[in-house]
Amino acid sequence: MGQVAVCRQDSYNSDEVLSSVRKIFRLLNIEQDITPDKKILVKPNLLSGRKPEKAVTTHFTVVEAVVRCLIDCGAKHITVADSSGGIYNLEHMNGVYSASGLKTPLLEQYLNRDFSYREVYTKP
Repeated sequence: MGQVAVCRQDSYNSDEVLSSVRKIFRLLNIEQDITPDKKILVKPNLLSGRKPEKAVTTHFTVVEAVVRCLIDCGAKHITVADSSGGIYNLEHMNGVYSASGLKTPLLEQYLNRDFSYREVYTKP
């Protein structure tokens, strides 16, 4: 059965959020599952391009803390990506990334910018 860890957080102060995420990584022993060759997707629930204080998407300080902890564990292939449930192209998603606060110096390099696709057919 899967495990869950929760840390109470009274603000989105970057240092406090990072401390809580580090504690959760420790409690769940996440480091054991991270290898430099593993591809990791961080999915921040980008429901729409709204400011962080509207609480529509996962707060950018939480996403930043998760990415920082993954890097600390040795992750080399991290992508922050999600679909906002509407148009899924670079122009639209750049607006969503901006509005939600995800275009920080740390996260900028991990934001998904590959919107290619391919059709896959399966046998009935």
